Amino acid sequence: MTTYLEAAEDAYLGLLGRWGNMDTVRGAPDGFWITANTFNAFLDYWICTGQAPDQNINLPIIDYFHETVKADATDDDLKTIEKNGFQGLPGGMWLDDYGWWGNAFLTAWENADALGLSGDDVALCNQSAINCWTIMKYGWDTKNTAPVPGGVWNCHHEDSSHHLDWSLTGRNTVTNSVFWLMSVRLKALTGDSQYVDLNNSLQWFQNGFGKGLLFDKTKDDQNIYTVRERFIGENDWDAAPKGFYWAGDQGLFLRCLFEEKRPMPDFEQLKTEIVNAVWNNMVDEQHVIHDHPMQGFS
Repeated sequence: MTTYLEAAEDAYLGLLGRWGNMDTVRGAPDGFWITANTFNAFLDYWICTGQAPDQNINLPIIDYFHETVKADATDDDLKTIEKNGFQGLPGGMWLDDYGWWGNAFLTAWENADALGLSGDDVALCNQSAINCWTIMKYGWDTKNTAPVPGGVWNCHHEDSSHHLDWSLTGRNTVTNSVFWLMSVRLKALTGDSQYVDLNNSLQWFQNGFGKGLLFDKTKDDQNIYTVRERFIGENDWDAAPKGFYWAGDQGLFLRCLFEEKRPMPDFEQLKTEIVNAVWNNMVDEQHVIHDHPMQGFS
């Protein structure tokens, strides 16, 4: 029987074989966020196995990120990235792209000793994570938009013409979970409460939960406790009528619950409820978690 370590090693070697250079993602529509996720997967592997980072992979990925978000980016630069990202510029279409990058850099920052990072390398991870958080901060809803005011839009929203004609724009779970996760991790690393106080993701999710908008429903309107792709009532909330939730929605939201240090009386039982819902709705006969088929999605 294959062990988890053997499976991880096989996956790592397979990924290496497909990740010869940045040419495979440079200019690709989804290349920016895919590279962020790949970067985080490499970091996790190096940390868990005690291996030093492969600089032939590590450095080109970091350089690729800094083509879009300069290491010395000013606040105005970061505002411009938030505003223009939806228009197909190098940063990609969606603001959650920067959440994936920011959390990858936070993984490197949190595990600097294990990765053999120090000095300028750590400082670069610090600033890159903060820059990603700042870009997403400028996507926070400022118009008291229904169904729940607040939250981070996945595109620039100050001018509604930027998003009304596009499918699946709005404030979804993934965008707000990666921002929430960055916020609590930055608070833990820096001790600076601005990261959780200025734009309170925990409160936003609690407000949605309190209104019965967070979880998928049965026909008699009971919670199934699978975290929805977005709140009921949000733009395109009914895009997939058979149940609108992804595996990533569950994992990210759970990670936020485990990382959050503030009191969460409304969410006390949710860790168990979500795990049970995933087991009952998203695990096949081989005990593999997978996304369920949704009408209109492949």
